[in-house]
Amino acid sequence: MIALYRKELRSLLPMFALSVFLVSGDVLSRPITERLDEDTFSDVAGLAAGEGTLLAFILWILAFMVAFASLPREHDEGTIEFLYALPITRRSIFLGKAAAGLTILWATCAIGQLTNYALVAWNPASFEGHQVDLELVSTAVLLHCLVVTAAYGHGLFASFFRRFGLLPYAFLGYAVVVITEIEPSLAWVNPMRVARCEYVGSTLVVPWAMAIGHLAVAGVVTLLAYALWMGSFERLRDAFARRSLTLTVGFGCATAAAAFVGFFVAGFVAIRTYGDHPPADPTVAHEAEGVTFNTSEARTEHYVFVYPENFHAQAFELITRADRVLEAVTARMGAEHVPAITVDVAEVSGHHEGIAAGARIRMGLVDQEGWRLVHVLAHESTHVLQSEESEMHLADHGGTTRFFIEGTAEWTAFEVCTGPSTVMTADELENERALRLASRIVAAASWERHHIRLEDTFDNAHFVARWDTVLAYPLGETFGEAIARVCGDSAVGDLARAFALEGAPQDATGEVLFRDRMATFGCDLESVGAAWDSLLIETAAAERARIDAIPRISGGVVSSTPDAIVVEGTLDRAPLAYERYGLRIRADDQTPDTEVRSIRGVVVEGSSPRRVRFEIPRDAVRGARFEMLFSIIVDERAFPYSEAWQGASAL
Repeated sequence: MIALYRKELRSLLPMFALSVFLVSGDVLSRPITERLDEDTFSDVAGLAAGEGTLLAFILWILAFMVAFASLPREHDEGTIEFLYALPITRRSIFLGKAAAGLTILWATCAIGQLTNYALVAWNPASFEGHQVDLELVSTAVLLHCLVVTAAYGHGLFASFFRRFGLLPYAFLGYAVVVITEIEPSLAWVNPMRVARCEYVGSTLVVPWAMAIGHLAVAGVVTLLAYALWMGSFERLRDAFARRSLTLTVGFGCATAAAAFVGFFVAGFVAIRTYGDHPPADPTVAHEAEGVTFNTSEARTEHYVFVYPENFHAQAFELITRADRVLEAVTARMGAEHVPAITVDVAEVSGHHEGIAAGARIRMGLVDQEGWRLVHVLAHESTHVLQSEESEMHLADHGGTTRFFIEGTAEWTAFEVCTGPSTVMTADELENERALRLASRIVAAASWERHHIRLEDTFDNAHFVARWDTVLAYPLGETFGEAIARVCGDSAVGDLARAFALEGAPQDATGEVLFRDRMATFGCDLESVGAAWDSLLIETAAAERARIDAIPRISGGVVSSTPDAIVVEGTLDRAPLAYERYGLRIRADDQTPDTEVRSIRGVVVEGSSPRRVRFEIPRDAVRGARFEMLFSIIVDERAFPYSEAWQGASAL
């Protein structure tokens, strides 16, 4: 039997190669089409909660292909008679072939996870953030092996009927899909649901009851396959082995008829049950009201705007003011010409209000007031000029210059929106000035309480390891103000252009780089640093009451449930009139900003001192340790005040 098993493995090697290619082929395509340092293991492996059924469908197809490449081939080519003549029982022949097929399929499942692991090796955060661990990988392989084992049993049975065996299974599969759509509580009848990823906390769950049920059914049909293939059904086997044009045409017609009847019945049942409109899927988020995929284009002297047609009024309120905004930004930066910029205002993002890349800006109109859109346009247009004036060198030194890039874009936006060339109305100016003051208060409170030095902002990686990344905006804005106070209003633009000049110290970063670039136009970093400290001292003194009124918040993990980790924070003074508290969580300080989760806090009523409760979903925390940061909204128009990052343990 061992010799037969080896022989079957050799004969199935082409199928093994095809299976590995279908399951693990992305190891070839992803490095070409995606940025590997942005992928997480869950994304690559399809192990996010609710995923897995698509891969299960692929595994079912592979299992049927392997089954059809085993027993039918031997019988159709007549080589099975040679095996029958050997001193080995028919049961051993069947078991040897079945074992070889399962070995191929199980190996494919294991290799699939190994190649997924190899792909995310390019992303350090995936490892340090505990995105990959042996338990998760092993459980995923087990789920997929359970699926292919059940599918292979059905494939052996269907293979007896050759191609005709696929028709009833295709029809049955379609019926299962329709049944589970009509009655979701019957989802367990779908064997592919075994591979659906469900988590208890951070643990991937194996649905043993469902899996054992489907394996039992597969065991029964495997016994039927054994009786049909190895029993005394020679005439029946020969009948299904014969090729016939009539039968082939009949098979095709039956398939088409089954598909037509299936669609007709499913449509009839759906309309009778739900009417002309399908039921809302509670697992799918509703689209924002008014969002459409139809867009129009509007051109001004300096911009090309792409906007959703149903936001025509909001878009044109911005478009009519855009050229004057860009001209003011260009003058403030001291740039020699006004560039042509494309602005896509159909953007919707949970991570930013706007983003600039080269001469293209993306920003959103949904739920944004007109004055705020003008501010964002000025901010992002500044980024476009920074890129042009520095010939992209500012971005090349992003680890050192991030606070300068974001902060001076914010400073320029405030200067343009509140200056003599403003396009804002009186009410909008009031909002803009209140936003700037709130931003300065957050900057001064953070500087004072966290003892932040200007030098800290020159090392972005070190800064965000300790404090909130969004401080680049309020603190960076005060840095822009300090540069302008010491070296003149044009100095912000001069410094951007200085990065395009040759002669920078090789591999220079931090203070050394800034000191050298400022010297090219006669500006002194030490003087700027002193002006920065003075500005924050002035703000702290002028707004002492408002700064002192901002509560400090501290706390940690207090309990856990199968679904959530509970964190409580305690305020050290009376709450602000506008109570809104947040908790940001990440795996560690290497986690990208886009992977940082935000949780809204709920005030514990009647608590004294004031306590705020946060519930972190278990699937948001993969490892035993994570980091968290408390934040308080000081003004709903501004960035929040945040405490420092702190470590925590998932109970």
